Amino acid sequence: MDKRIFLLGVVAVFVLSLIGSTVTPAQAFEQFPRSLAWELIGQSGTPATNSAGYPFSVIYAQPGETVQMSMQVKNHSRDPHAEMWYGKSQIGYEGPDYPNAHAIGVGTWDPIDNIPTFLDPSSFVVNGNRLTYYDGAPVNKGEIMDLNWQVKIANNVQNGTYNLVLSLVREFDEWGYRVKSNGVNHKYRAVLYQFKIGQTSPGPVGGWVQFNGTASGISFLHPMTARVGSNSYGVEDAKLAKSFLLNDTIVPFWVDFMYRSGIGSIDSLSLYDWAQGTRNVNQQDKTRYPNKQVGELQSVLIGGRLGYQFTVTESTSTYDGPGTPSGGGIIENGDTHQVIFIETPRGYRYIIEYPTNHPTSRDVVNGISFN
Repeated sequence: MDKRIFLLGVVAVFVLSLIGSTVTPAQAFEQFPRSLAWELIGQSGTPATNSAGYPFSVIYAQPGETVQMSMQVKNHSRDPHAEMWYGKSQIGYEGPDYPNAHAIGVGTWDPIDNIPTFLDPSSFVVNGNRLTYYDGAPVNKGEIMDLNWQVKIANNVQNGTYNLVLSLVREFDEWGYRVKSNGVNHKYRAVLYQFKIGQTSPGPVGGWVQFNGTASGISFLHPMTARVGSNSYGVEDAKLAKSFLLNDTIVPFWVDFMYRSGIGSIDSLSLYDWAQGTRNVNQQDKTRYPNKQVGELQSVLIGGRLGYQFTVTESTSTYDGPGTPSGGGIIENGDTHQVIFIETPRGYRYIIEYPTNHPTSRDVVNGISFN
């Protein structure tokens, strides 16, 4: 027999054997262990902070009630091969040994995979410890994923306070890492929701009214005893002003809305660079105020718009772009101020500032909307 024919036959048999075989799901499975780094942008519920400085949200509910929940996170993927986050239905099937593989879900934490007994089993999509899987449009690195789900409070649960600690998981890849806006791991890896079962939200006290700024496009609710005054030169009506101050002499709180578009080179900077530049100026101001404390720059959602914020004590300094002189003011009474940077849908740049020691200020800011 011709050796060439014999060798061709061997090769043909080998190729046919490969065609007849199949690659098992286990052989095809690929992990992405550094792809789920996420920054918390927002969460449902009433914002609160405990004595240790841990931020969380409070949810008021009754036994048997169905509660809508949400979480907004920013994609900080550290894996160059998996920078895009896909919805569950867009991910290829990895076989029966890997159910929901690579799907991004919200799972119970502390301890991992615990089963909360105050929730009805219908609250979970898998195993009594997964609340939802993301199944929306692809989310690229730097973009925000919006997770929404419902839970039902168990019918027979006793009234009281229950903590639901959650984190993000990419099935069969990793439990994600919560990070800060600069991508560095956050002190807290999870998100806390505190349920007040059998209680109702205290809500605003004394009646609240709506303010609609026609010039600014900013709207919010505020106590009836508070006044919104114009801070725009030559404009008396706050509704027609772009800069304005909300304050209350009966319940001592205030929120300052400072219109900053068109000042210095602010408009040429990204919102992040403007916020970071302002924080840097405040850090440098420690030469004049050695005890001044400046918090980390964090992302925040205001009226559905992505902004940035930090806290500061003793004094506030402004930053209007490279080479421009900074201004500022003194912070009195040992207060801490929250400083927020936001761009409205009209393209207006604002600094929103308020003291953190009065919850009414925070409630006003949390209720901001844009038109």
